[in-house]
Amino acid sequence: MKIAKQGILLLMIAMFVFTLAACSGGSTKTVEKDAPIVEENKPGTDVAVEPKEEPVQEEAVAENPDEWTMDFDLGGREIVVTAWWDIAFGDSPPHQEIKANIEELQKKHNFTIKFVTTPYASMKEQATSSALSGEPFADVVRLERRALFPGMVSSGLITPLDEVIDFSGPAANYIDPMIKDHVGTFGGHLYGFEKTYTDFSGIYYNKQMLKDAGIKDLHEYVAEDDWNWEALQEIVGKVTKGDTYGLAGTELAVTTHAVVSNGSNLLDVDKGKEMLSDPRTVEALTFAQELAGKSMITNDQAAIKTLFTQGKILMYVGFQWEGEGFINDLGEDLGFVQFPVGPKGTDTNQSRIRRTTGPF
Repeated sequence: MKIAKQGILLLMIAMFVFTLAACSGGSTKTVEKDAPIVEENKPGTDVAVEPKEEPVQEEAVAENPDEWTMDFDLGGREIVVTAWWDIAFGDSPPHQEIKANIEELQKKHNFTIKFVTTPYASMKEQATSSALSGEPFADVVRLERRALFPGMVSSGLITPLDEVIDFSGPAANYIDPMIKDHVGTFGGHLYGFEKTYTDFSGIYYNKQMLKDAGIKDLHEYVAEDDWNWEALQEIVGKVTKGDTYGLAGTELAVTTHAVVSNGSNLLDVDKGKEMLSDPRTVEALTFAQELAGKSMITNDQAAIKTLFTQGKILMYVGFQWEGEGFINDLGEDLGFVQFPVGPKGTDTNQSRIRRTTGPF
């Protein structure tokens, strides 16, 4: 029944307005008891997996057309929400507000919610195989955009949210415009939701190491319009000596940043076209290979982060959700700057890496 799907999806969106989340970008992370709530975008967007059809009451019509109200009973259903980290609640007021909101919704709409941790490496496979079997392993699954588009959508595994909910009305106020119009959209349909969205990626760096090496702050390069590939290569070459590296990062992080900084991408999702043969991509991959010769490029993120916080790595190519841990370890010595612009890039696209995630 359509109203059953609509009821659960409306409820999930209302819940995720306040949902607490944190992400470690490929590993499990437990939110500390009194850690600040991260409401911005994590490496992903949430997807609501097609729920089992159960009778619920119709959604109530609000007297004020700008308000959004719900009036339905889910009959005691357990709703399973999964991510690749442990979603937990601390004792701080914001955490308790989230918890109270969920408890109020559970009581009002007669349901319970269960948060389940699923290993990052098996998230997409479990989502795909369980959907194909007709028994989705969770009602709401957090997936990376690249896992969802175009494969799962083209295979018909995901139902567009805008076929179930009217987002031309008040419901649109509960989804960030960037998610609604871009990140969660594919082929003209909306598949994912998130209340707030911020996304950045680039280079974390050790300010003290820069001073010790006699190199000006990286933001001075930006201010002088001289933050480019050549400047990065020069700094890396000057700092890399023995067991100290000028730059480090995973293969994925370094290559994707290089490609996007040069105005290209690996895939044009909207057109369904590969971009590996694009001259800008080829140039960027060549640059990344040159960097690898004098940098620490490895998929062992734990090792990289340990060396970075120990002062053995000057610059680390990373993502938004990694910043909090670095702040705790490096304090005022931590700096952040966008990835340098490539020869074919522009200042508007050099640091936009769409490795986003969220509720789908």
